[in-house]
Amino acid sequence: IDALRDDDVAARQRSHAALPKIAAALGPRRCRDELVPFVCDLTDDVDGVLLELATRLAELGPLVGGARHAHVLLEPLAQLCAAEDA
Repeated sequence: IDALRDDDVAARQRSHAALPKIAAALGPRRCRDELVPFVCDLTDDVDGVLLELATRLAELGPLVGGARHAHVLLEPLAQLCAAEDA
């Protein structure tokens, strides 16, 4: 998880690619309560990292508890939509 804020862009991209694995290891409740809010703080980055983040957020629906809890993903997705081009 610490590598999600690494100084190296390539390391951040690799870490963002691992978000589904991290979410699966945490379980649905911790994913909703801890990982998603943490990810909300990561939406100020270079375009390549943000694209990776958006791609992986799209995979987290089942990992946050399915359709019943998928709304928690709207905040980070909205922040990504509002992010300015670097």
